[in-house]
Amino acid sequence: MSNDTQILGLLLARVTGTSLSSYMAERLWGPLGAESDSRWILDREGEEGVEMAFGGFNSTLRDYGRFGLLMAYEGKWRGKELLPEGWVAEATVPHSAQVDYGKLYPDYPLGYSYQWWCFPGPDHAFTAQGIHGQFVMVNPVLDLVVVKTSAWPVPWDDGKEREMYALFHAVEARLRAGS
Repeated sequence: MSNDTQILGLLLARVTGTSLSSYMAERLWGPLGAESDSRWILDREGEEGVEMAFGGFNSTLRDYGRFGLLMAYEGKWRGKELLPEGWVAEATVPHSAQVDYGKLYPDYPLGYSYQWWCFPGPDHAFTAQGIHGQFVMVNPVLDLVVVKTSAWPVPWDDGKEREMYALFHAVEARLRAGS
């Protein structure tokens, strides 16, 4: 999926006429009241450098949390619509058979849509995932956002991914039980 994500980033920069970082600062980070500037890893130094959309975005835990809340609140933040109406719902539900729940890999329950990994079930929960173990997990029904930053020694670890989902589902269960 990395090549697709990089192409989307290049397309966004071309269509908007600005860099990913500038566009994101203006459209999301500023309106969200982010505490810190986000950072992008560039493919090379200097003015020629291009943001690596496929795994080069860095931010603080709290600002990732704000982004998760924006998604949980259907693209609205403090009464202002930052994302088009209906976009979050469209972006977080698989739309074709090959990316439907349980169809991506053997024994893998999630689906995929618009850069979001989608949990099956009535809560419409979803997650953003990043290289070396970054997660923003959202359950809009429970008004829950869990953010996890990591520094895995390998780009991806399936066992650690399952542990993270187990934690998320345990928090969901506790919230449902009222604890």
